[in-house]
Amino acid sequence: MTNQELLDLLHQGLHRVTARTFAPLSLQDKVDELGVDSLEMLELVAWAEEQTDRRVPDAKLHAVATVGDLCAVLAGAPVRTVLQ
Repeated sequence: MTNQELLDLLHQGLHRVTARTFAPLSLQDKVDELGVDSLEMLELVAWAEEQTDRRVPDAKLHAVATVGDLCAVLAGAPVRTVLQ
């Protein structure tokens, strides 16, 4: 996915998770300035993982400071595999 596709996805996810309206996101937006609490952020990440079929390691989320960081973490996350 491109950065713009990830930005659009996260924008949609923020609306779904919070039921609030957000201005278009940019890579430079600081996560702590979005006005979402930690539970909403976890719900957003879980929703984005489901939409992209990826799994973001929890340890990588601690370093996320901007929307661009979150896009990079999602883009670099391994694709989920189904264990048989």
